[in-house]
Amino acid sequence: MRKLLLSIAILLHGVTGFAQKFLVIEDDKRINQRISNRITTLGYTVVKEVDKADYIAQMIYEKRKGYMSFRTGWKNEEYKYNKVGYIAFLSAKGDTLSTTEEQGGIARYYNTYVALSELTNKILKKDFNNKLKEAIKDFTTHAKNPTTQTISKADELIKLKKLMDDGVLTKDEFEAEKKKILEN
Repeated sequence: MRKLLLSIAILLHGVTGFAQKFLVIEDDKRINQRISNRITTLGYTVVKEVDKADYIAQMIYEKRKGYMSFRTGWKNEEYKYNKVGYIAFLSAKGDTLSTTEEQGGIARYYNTYVALSELTNKILKKDFNNKLKEAIKDFTTHAKNPTTQTISKADELIKLKKLMDDGVLTKDEFEAEKKKILEN
């Protein structure tokens, strides 16, 4: 009986959409772990391989430029403690589903990890949960409602002509269908 209940729970877990698998892409292992922990606390699974992932959460950031350097005078230099970034949620195919609001600023301490850590904190506090759920919602609605292919009038006429040549349609039926297609 226990095995039956456990297997039903596992099946329902997968059917209801809670078994979504995420791959977190971030070079810094500590930041990667923090994002992974947030995803698991929301009830989703974090995997280490792209093949097993339904979604990808990727940290995207850049260094801002600074216009003043006391060592070399007034120059346009990268300022490694001033980072701007966001987290993008992608489908397994690489399509962007949603992104968090861009955050950034100067770090309180002059350490690149602290700058990245503060940036991650801002992103996780702001709208991470909502954007993660939005990405899943968008992906599942697109998966349930596949886009229908639009067939051109020329393609339809070619198919009709082939049916007439094969003897399936008479000349009158062909002309009537052709008229309907051309009027639309």
